[in-house]
Amino acid sequence: MAYGLYDQAADLIRIAIAREPARRDLRLKLLEVFFVWGNKDQFLHAARELADTRAEAAPGSGRRSSSWASSSRPRIPCSQVPAR
Repeated sequence: MAYGLYDQAADLIRIAIAREPARRDLRLKLLEVFFVWGNKDQFLHAARELADTRAEAAPGSGRRSSSWASSSRPRIPCSQVPAR
């Protein structure tokens, strides 16, 4: 991500997710890539997939402090993420 190679970073993380689908930290990292990239559509898609795995998550695993969560970039309102 350091050189703006967001598509390559996303591809590598997707490969890792395919190998270890239970690792929510990888899904969070993918969200971070899409957020920094400014790829709203992929961010929303990945957020829905992460939300679908919420029941399988360990307690407290949804809490994460990260620079992207508190950045000054525009936020995507939760109302734009359709419920399934």
